[in-house]
Amino acid sequence: MKTKFILLGTGTSNGVPFIGCNCHVCTSTDNRDKRLRSSMILYREDKVYLIDPGPDFRQQCLTFGIQHLDGIFLTHPHFDHIMGLGELKPLTEGRQPLKVYADENTINGIKGTFPYLFPEVIIESTYVRNPELTLVQIEAYGDIPELDWIRPVSVMHGNLPILGYIIDDQLAYLTDCKTLPDETINLLLQVEDAVVITSCLQFNEHPTHLIANEIEAFLDQINPDITILIHMAHEFTHVELEEFIGKSVTHNVVVGFDGLTYGSNHEDANTSISIRDVDFDDDCPTCGDRLPIYQPNTEFNCDSCGALIECVPDTETKYLVQIKK
Repeated sequence: MKTKFILLGTGTSNGVPFIGCNCHVCTSTDNRDKRLRSSMILYREDKVYLIDPGPDFRQQCLTFGIQHLDGIFLTHPHFDHIMGLGELKPLTEGRQPLKVYADENTINGIKGTFPYLFPEVIIESTYVRNPELTLVQIEAYGDIPELDWIRPVSVMHGNLPILGYIIDDQLAYLTDCKTLPDETINLLLQVEDAVVITSCLQFNEHPTHLIANEIEAFLDQINPDITILIHMAHEFTHVELEEFIGKSVTHNVVVGFDGLTYGSNHEDANTSISIRDVDFDDDCPTCGDRLPIYQPNTEFNCDSCGALIECVPDTETKYLVQIKK
């Protein structure tokens, strides 16, 4: 796969911890239970693209060192997927306007939410400068001009049709999903070695999001090689959901967490990704930059400084990255 991605957030609209909640998930000391609002960044060749800048976008930029973007793809106009649009000024000043790709419903929604970002008449001001953004309307199953490696598809968020994206004919991002139209299912069945990122909100029934008990039947329709779960609330810890999935789902499923990384500038080291029961220290010990998540007992080079790194066992459930000796 030509594209490397990082999950910037894996939480639901309220994030985890929930404000004012003292449940066992919200008070967990496992960092994988700290879930910012769901978003993903794509590194493809020398370009950087973002899917869904939510309310935590500023924090995610600072955490993951995001300093520029070449485009943004939106799935739908709910606040946890668009509120970061107001944080884009530092990434657009002095540069070409940043293209924001979205369907008609989402474009109408963000114009209503951010009327000052897209005024019909631009008024010069000495003290107010907005992000330089260009809206590009796209539609499910249509082409995106000059970007033939990404295809928008339809996803049903309850009764609301929203966009998902198939990337490099291998990766599918299907957030806020409840069901899939037949056309999307047929496209996904044509994808070889598919990596599917989709929602798993909670255990209890929900009208607009997939829940844990529905994951098996959902994956039976599309049979991906790997599935990564995101958009999780506070009904289960990372470990609890892993245990449930391990007992009830026959597909290869990984519980996502903030910072999970797939792919790199060299041949994908984690094509056979399996992160259950494994924790990672994912900062380069030489330069301090974040490292991708790799299979245990592997060697690789830091993308930033080139240091040769090895991933070695520390305990039964923890692996450390260190300089190769």
